[in-house]
Amino acid sequence: CHVLRVTSTMVLAASRTTLTPAGSWHPLQAGGVQTAAAVGDSGKLVLGLGCGELWQLQVHATGHSGKADFSVLGTHCMAADVACLALDAEICALGLWTQEVRLLKLLDG
Repeated sequence: CHVLRVTSTMVLAASRTTLTPAGSWHPLQAGGVQTAAAVGDSGKLVLGLGCGELWQLQVHATGHSGKADFSVLGTHCMAADVACLALDAEICALGLWTQEVRLLKLLDG
């Protein structure tokens, strides 16, 4: 298992036991600025990026080294930037800056 830190330009993973760096993920988007982030059970991570992009990631521990491997499960294009996110089991609730609220089913990782 990992501890995740989301910054404006990347997601960093650290070992939960030793707190040593275990990996990172950088958005493919040129700006790459996260506007919102939420971490759920089983290593699921949802990021709201600029320009209304929503990314769902899965974080896996690889082998005995405990390194973090990030995989993109899917992306969505929203009508506006994501203002806030919440994850619960298989559902992602998100609010947009246009005062719109959406519920999305998370993809399996």
